[in-house]
Amino acid sequence: MAIEWALRLLAKNQPKGEDPLRRSAILIMTRRYPSYSPGIFNDEPAIFRLWEENTVLSAIFTPGTPSAVHANPPPEPGSWHYRTENMAHIATATGGGVVVLPTDDFPDFLARLRSSYSLWFHAHEAKPGTVRRITVELTEEAKKRHPGAEIQARKGYVVH
Repeated sequence: MAIEWALRLLAKNQPKGEDPLRRSAILIMTRRYPSYSPGIFNDEPAIFRLWEENTVLSAIFTPGTPSAVHANPPPEPGSWHYRTENMAHIATATGGGVVVLPTDDFPDFLARLRSSYSLWFHAHEAKPGTVRRITVELTEEAKKRHPGAEIQARKGYVVH
C-alpha cells in the first residue's frame, strides 16, 4: 500500500508537460521482520506497478530489535522469504538499492542513489500492458576497464 500511495503522490505532483517517461525514485524506510512474521504478500503486483510508472524503489531497513537483525540475516535471492516478505526483492527488481542499518555503508548507499542514471533503449513492439523482462550486463571490455563495477538495473518493464 505504501508503494501505491507513493506512486499516486508522484503522479499527482508531476509538473505539467514533463516527460511521462522520466524515471522517478521512491526511498522507503522499513523495519526488518523476523522470519516468522505474518506480513507475507505477493510482490509481483508492486514490482509491475513500479515498472509501469518507470519508478525505482530503494529501501533502508531499520532493526525491529537489535537481536532480530543479527539473528536473521537478509534472505538470499531465490529463497521463499526473499520473494514474499522482503522489500529487498522489490527494490532489486526495479534497479534500486538496499541497506540494512546500522551500517558503515550508509554514505556509500546515498552516493549510489544520487549518482545513478538511466539507460534508454528501443523496445520491440508488444501489446500494451505486457510485462517484458530485461537483463543488463557489462561487456568483457567494460569489466576490464572498470573492475569491481556493479550494475543495479531493473529486471523488466510494462509496455505502454
